[in-house]
Amino acid sequence: MTDSLRTCLGIAARLRVTLAALGLSVAAAGCSSSGQEPPAAPVEEAPSPFPALEEGVQLRPVSGPDQAALTLEDLHGGTFDLTGVELRGQDAGAPLDAARGYGILIRRCSDLTLVGGTIGGYRGCVVVEDSSDITIERVRFDGWSGGGPRTTR
Repeated sequence: MTDSLRTCLGIAARLRVTLAALGLSVAAAGCSSSGQEPPAAPVEEAPSPFPALEEGVQLRPVSGPDQAALTLEDLHGGTFDLTGVELRGQDAGAPLDAARGYGILIRRCSDLTLVGGTIGGYRGCVVVEDSSDITIERVRFDGWSGGGPRTTR
């Protein structure tokens, strides 16, 4: 057994032990005695922590005054892109006194950006609770009864 192959196998064994201690597993990677790097393993992207919404009008009514159509909770870092989405609690043009709840509730989050889209038909379009460094860019607020962006402590 060559020194480079012995080194490669030793590293692989230590990696397996470390990952096993963390409760993870790894597929065996190829080691080469020729000194060439083994082929890179495919990288899987982590799933987005943000809800997936189709473009177009999304009618998502809520029944209670403190309910939200979408809740972003305990997230730290990232961008929720609503470009092309119209999130509505009731049909456009409906009486504003019938609007209820919130479009998006952001709770215990930090360093998040909300980008694009239209939110309307709610008592509050975006409500931010116990969060920091929240940025709202190019979002249109349409047909709301209690206010657009609002923060609470």
